[in-house]
Amino acid sequence: MTDGTGYGIRAGDVGSVAGKLNTAADQMGTVKSTMPQEQCSTPAAMGGEEAAPAYDDFVAGWQREATVLRDALKKQRSP
Repeated sequence: MTDGTGYGIRAGDVGSVAGKLNTAADQMGTVKSTMPQEQCSTPAAMGGEEAAPAYDDFVAGWQREATVLRDALKKQRSP
């Protein structure tokens, strides 16, 4: 399909990219589910009262980032 300028979109290429985005979104969901969650151990097991909140913040940040990436990939594959 061209618009007279010589540029166009090949439907097969678009479908292929959409499939890759779909796969990537599913894989990101899998990765997110395997990431550690906030600690359920005592603070002493995580290095003490000062280290445990830092670990929780670190893990929560990675969980949020994984969610953003997964959702962005899902949005890109949507028509």
